Amino acid sequence: FTKQATGRKHQPIQTASPKKEIELSYSIFPEAESYYFGDEGRIRQILFNLIGNSIKFTDHGAIRVEVKVDQGTFQNKNNLYFTVSDTGIGIPEDYQERIFDSFTQVDGSLSRRYKGAGLGLAIVKRLIELMEGSIKIESALNQGTTINFTISLKIADPPEPTQKKKSVSM
Repeated sequence: FTKQATGRKHQPIQTASPKKEIELSYSIFPEAESYYFGDEGRIRQILFNLIGNSIKFTDHGAIRVEVKVDQGTFQNKNNLYFTVSDTGIGIPEDYQERIFDSFTQVDGSLSRRYKGAGLGLAIVKRLIELMEGSIKIESALNQGTTINFTISLKIADPPEPTQKKKSVSM
C-alpha cells in the first residue's frame, strides 16, 4: 500500500451525474506518505464505497478525503487515520448507530431515489474490522457527514530503484 490507494493526483474523479456541483479534494499529510504492508484492494474498496456514498448523497458542495498518521509507532506500525467528509444530506442521529448494519437505510424513499441495497457501509465496516481497525460516524441532517476510520499498517521499506542494464559495445 502506498499513497496510490488513497487517490491518484492529476486524475479527477468523475461523479455519476454531471448535474452535481461537487468539489472533490484530498490531502495526504506528509507524515503519512510512506510505504506500508497492507491490503491495497481492501483499502481501495473502503474508500470507493465511502466516496461513492458521499457523491450519491451530495448534490452540491464538497467532499474531502484526508489521510493522517499517528506520530508514534508501535511494533513498526503506524496508525493511519482516514476521513471522508461531505456536505450532503446527512444522517439523522437515531440512525447513526445502526447505519453500518446490513440492509439498513435511513429511509425507504431514499433507497428508491438513490438506488441502494444498504450493504455498502456494512461491507466497509467489516473490511476495516478485518484489518483490526475502527470506524465512526458524525453527521447532522442537512449539514453533511464525516466518517473516520483507522487502520494500523506495518511500515515497509521503499522499493529498490530499478537499475538500467548498461550495454557494452566493442
